[in-house]
Amino acid sequence: MTKKVKKLYFTSDFSAENVEKLQADGWILRNRAATHKGDFVEDADEYGGEVPDWYPQDKVQEQKKPTARKTSQPTE
Repeated sequence: MTKKVKKLYFTSDFSAENVEKLQADGWILRNRAATHKGDFVEDADEYGGEVPDWYPQDKVQEQKKPTARKTSQPTE
């Protein structure tokens, strides 16, 4: 029997594409702007996205940040 893992993802991007991708990866979405220090801290096995600093940081998943694209600049 497999243990069900609760994964919370904090974001302010609720575009259809982002929601679909995150939910397909098993994340439960939470609005980052709706969280405030002193509020109830929802327990989860993993946290991702824009995780508030008052959430357990040992459960925060490393997020892959987009890397800057190199553009070629014309030389003079």
